[in-house]
Amino acid sequence: MKIAIIGPTYPYRGGISHYTTILVDKLRKKHEVLFLSYKKQYPDFLYPGRTQIDSSDWTITTESIPMVSFTNPWSWYKAYRAVREFDADLLIFAWVSAANALQFRVISGLVARNGNTKVAFLCHNVVQHEKRRIDSYLTKFAFKRGDSFIVHSEGDQAALIGLMPEVDVLHLFLPTIDIFNRGRISPEEAKSRLGFEGEVLLFFGFIREYKGLKYLIEA
Repeated sequence: MKIAIIGPTYPYRGGISHYTTILVDKLRKKHEVLFLSYKKQYPDFLYPGRTQIDSSDWTITTESIPMVSFTNPWSWYKAYRAVREFDADLLIFAWVSAANALQFRVISGLVARNGNTKVAFLCHNVVQHEKRRIDSYLTKFAFKRGDSFIVHSEGDQAALIGLMPEVDVLHLFLPTIDIFNRGRISPEEAKSRLGFEGEVLLFFGFIREYKGLKYLIEA
């Protein structure tokens, strides 16, 4: 197949960027893949962390075309043109946040005019954990041109069917992200490298209410 994917990759940070990069690499083993990434993912005020840029010493990359900009509708049209010229059988959107609703709806609406390219949404969150009233409306607006949807949890599957009962949704397991495995080392060696002493507890992710950090601390 010829598959186009729109989503984040390096230099943008985070697990979804890692996921999309790995997905592209895996698909390229069997298919022809066009990967359109971001020139500007979000305005800084919409991003929950201190920075969107990955400053890690060790990163993962794959061939991509930085094209889509949150603040530049012309880049959305350019993305559509790239998908059309690639003659994609399938366009996959990495859906993370309702903040992407307008750009994804514009691109998918233009792609739908061709009639030859199917549109799939790979939903990391159907709706954001910290819900706002407008999120459900924006999500339905963005998903209107989707032909199929992939989720990784029963909760997201239920949320999607609750919003759009008629959609074709596939619930698949979340793959193991093991790309940063540098081999087995002992806890003692790990603590020595990091300069830690005593008992150590690791927590990964943004410190947000929905992450449940308070329950980890209590436990």
